[in-house]
Amino acid sequence: MILQSEEDTRKLAQDFALVIEPPLIVYLVGGLGAGKTFFVRSLLRALDFSGTVKSPTYSFLETYHTNIGLINHFDLYRFSHALEWYDLGFDDVVDTQSVNLIEWPKKISGIDLNPDIILKIDYKGLIRCVDIESHSTRGRELVDQWIIK
Repeated sequence: MILQSEEDTRKLAQDFALVIEPPLIVYLVGGLGAGKTFFVRSLLRALDFSGTVKSPTYSFLETYHTNIGLINHFDLYRFSHALEWYDLGFDDVVDTQSVNLIEWPKKISGIDLNPDIILKIDYKGLIRCVDIESHSTRGRELVDQWIIK
């Protein structure tokens, strides 16, 4: 899928907001500046969250209460090893009551969280190429509702 503008990314997130609900694990993959946090911010706005949406680059985790429940936004870019996931107690945060959006999941390779969806964003200038993969039955159902609606 090609996204030609921020508005296209916003629309993709808004459409996703119409189908998601806990529990869910989504990996957000892409380089620095690819638009992962922008996608999350747009998703939160679509879920009627009106507060400040900060990038969790330094805190590793920001949590938001939305109209569908708890959204956990992880940014693992600054992880130096996968075991930091456990050191910070994040294994206790990911549960059946939350939607978990995880940027830089390669930083925890070896820790199998069984993502439902992997959203890969590649970019050249303002144009984003997005690949959406489902990795569970639930992920397939959501992607079908999201993309084919």
